[in-house]
Amino acid sequence: MTAGEQAEPAPATPDEEPEERTRGVLFTGRGVLMFGTVGLLIYLIAGPVLTLIFSSFKRTEGTTPFESASPFTLENYRDVFLNSNTYSVLGNTAIYAAGALFVSFAIAIALAWIVERTDVPMRNTIYILVIAALGIPTIIAGISWSLLGHPRIGVINVFTRFIFGMEGEGPFNVFSLFGMIVVQAITMIPVTFLLVAGAFRAMDASLEEAGVVSGGSFRQTTMRITLPVLAPALLSAFIYQIVTVVESFDIPLVLGLRGGISVLSTQVFLEIRPVGGLPNYGIASTFSILMLVLALGPLIYYQRIIARAERYSTVTGKDYRRKRFALGKWKNLALAGAGAYIFVALIMPLAILVWTSLLPFYQVPSISALENVSLKAFQELPQSPFFLRSLRNTLLTGAVVSITAMTIGMMTAWIVVRLRTKWSKALDVLAYIPHAMPGVIIGTSIFLIYLILPTPWGITPRSTIWIIVIALTTQYISLSTRTMNGSISQIQVQLEEAGEVSGASQGQILRKILLPLIRPSFINGVLLIFLLSIRNLTLAIILQGSKSVMLSVLIFNRWDAGQTEEAASIGVVMVIFTLILAVTLRRASASSEAV
Repeated sequence: MTAGEQAEPAPATPDEEPEERTRGVLFTGRGVLMFGTVGLLIYLIAGPVLTLIFSSFKRTEGTTPFESASPFTLENYRDVFLNSNTYSVLGNTAIYAAGALFVSFAIAIALAWIVERTDVPMRNTIYILVIAALGIPTIIAGISWSLLGHPRIGVINVFTRFIFGMEGEGPFNVFSLFGMIVVQAITMIPVTFLLVAGAFRAMDASLEEAGVVSGGSFRQTTMRITLPVLAPALLSAFIYQIVTVVESFDIPLVLGLRGGISVLSTQVFLEIRPVGGLPNYGIASTFSILMLVLALGPLIYYQRIIARAERYSTVTGKDYRRKRFALGKWKNLALAGAGAYIFVALIMPLAILVWTSLLPFYQVPSISALENVSLKAFQELPQSPFFLRSLRNTLLTGAVVSITAMTIGMMTAWIVVRLRTKWSKALDVLAYIPHAMPGVIIGTSIFLIYLILPTPWGITPRSTIWIIVIALTTQYISLSTRTMNGSISQIQVQLEEAGEVSGASQGQILRKILLPLIRPSFINGVLLIFLLSIRNLTLAIILQGSKSVMLSVLIFNRWDAGQTEEAASIGVVMVIFTLILAVTLRRASASSEAV
């Protein structure tokens, strides 16, 4: 090197770059956004968890956890864990969860295999109709099945007794633990199908072919090759659905309580909103802590498994082939099986819902009942102030929650991806916690917080839609963060640095550089969270006020009061709306993939 030459600075190593980047942004516009995002996450997530823990150590018979009259005590834990009813509820929860998981995974795996790995005809149609069931909110599915499987007047039982000459009630009872399992499994199958179908699609067929060439039967190949290779994907879906079924509230509320069956989610609800007497927030918080522990355990185990995911890699770039199995004479049987599921999960619930909405009172479908069919319930909906208010609340809540949650998720993902320090990893973990928090827990904790805590503007959001907005935003932060992590990772940081060098503020960089590049994923996330928010019953019913009733709560209230015609008509409107939104989401997703 000559004297006139200048040595080029050594490039920063990956380990050094995040720390330098962190030190350089603490007191800039970027730093303000980072600290604001971190503070908001702590407020939304850490606050509810700490409130639950605090409340579980307070005696709250007739008081709130924050009153001086509520002493610190361990009696809540003693009352919960030394009460035989707790173990009855835990037993119901375990049987309910295990049964729903077994049935939903057995059917979803079979459907995924048929659609992705066989030559069955009408594969695309089957795929669309399977996920179309997502357009039926769980509360509406529960109501539909209460009409189909009612032991006395349920359509299935009436026709079964007629065909076999049976008398009395039954033979099926949807208001039993078995009925709850079947209905919950039916509602879980579309999501489970989506979670495992991609893994079936990507699996290398040569592995299974090697098993067949070696003399293995179809059953041996499936049990020793197919399922073990798909273990990470199946385990991921299984862990996700464990949280789903533990937090499940709609089906236990609609079917379980009517049959005298309680699970953990309904037990917490009954402690907060008892049929008679005063709420016991301390006991509710203790049950919530128990639910949180049960939900966190499988997630921690999954993290250990996924750390060794490379052991299950099959797509390596070497002779990777996809091949469909020729079903031969079994093709019609596979098609009939898929058709049977679609009929039971989609057509039957929708048909009974529409039928009920057309009658002034529920009647079993018959020729004579056609004389009473009318559109009166639909014609009266636009004149109903309760419906219009609930519709307005639902749409406003869905819009605010979806945009707010995705904005927070975008900022959180940006910090995690751009900094990559131990603190950003901790922030990523914090953002993931709501996924392990069943909705009943989030609703309970936020309800307790806003018993005393006002907003910065001095207005307490309790009994307004804003407390529901806060709760739903908290619940969907983990989903929004995971949605945006991958998109932001694909954007090179040099684009943002170029904007900064050009004199753009951090807000302009985010608005004019980053957001346009991640817009497809952001829009998909907004649509998905909007769809989930307007369907949500758990948080809406726990946090409802006289003027903050959502459509899901209105449907349940009308059905619970015996107003089946109005409940069904509102349900039909909601199903149509959610189906349209689901199709829009599918098209938006397809458009973003094509970009």
